[in-house]
Amino acid sequence: MSELETFREEYLRMLDLDPLPDPRARVERDGPVVRHISDEGSQSFLYLVFLRAPCPSSDFVRAAVERETRLADSRGRAFQWKMLEFPDAPGLENTLKEYCFVPTRPARLLYLPVARELADERPEIEVVPLRERAGFDALHALAEEVSGPGPRTLADILLREANEPEPRTHVLAARIEGRMVAGAWIKVYGRVGYLFGGMTHPEHRGKGAYRALVHARHALARSLGLRYLVTDANDRSGPILRKLGFEDAGRNLAYVRARD
Repeated sequence: MSELETFREEYLRMLDLDPLPDPRARVERDGPVVRHISDEGSQSFLYLVFLRAPCPSSDFVRAAVERETRLADSRGRAFQWKMLEFPDAPGLENTLKEYCFVPTRPARLLYLPVARELADERPEIEVVPLRERAGFDALHALAEEVSGPGPRTLADILLREANEPEPRTHVLAARIEGRMVAGAWIKVYGRVGYLFGGMTHPEHRGKGAYRALVHARHALARSLGLRYLVTDANDRSGPILRKLGFEDAGRNLAYVRARD
């Protein structure tokens, strides 16, 4: 079995693990469908739907999409359908569009065996863990500088997860001259560390803050005995990660369905 095939098997196992890094979230299973749901807000990123096994036909896929849509509507929830290149799901993309799902910006699923060294030296930038509320207040402020005003839901969830007795969410910040210039986190699912965030203040892009955060999370993953790092990479992060040695496991789109 190739490294890519091994990783994909590990990724599908990861989707089925319970409990999630957020102990207040839950996993629901229905045939090949698995849901990761949090009730701490109404945003679509708190209600994710995945396929964990191949689907035999396009009719089967259509029935699954209709069932999930009706279920989310009955709960009053917007949600995201995370569409990968695996497992096989005939006609899934066209069916999602027929049911008024809209894709977010394109992303690629990139992965790295943790045993592998990163391809460059860690930049000389301070990286610190966040545990106190003041740090998460600064992280939220950074997010608003990068992406514009938004609710505090994510920062509050990360604060709570990072302070669990045995945390599986680890939040880090890169600092230059004592100022937080970038923030990112890693969530542990079994033997997989999922990389999130990486937002960098526009005035400090190109200085190595993002790479420093990748190095720090790679070192943390090794200390935790993880097998893979994985992330959803966009046009900005993808080239950096590929230079560091991450490999491509295929397209990864989030199709979002807002409530009418």
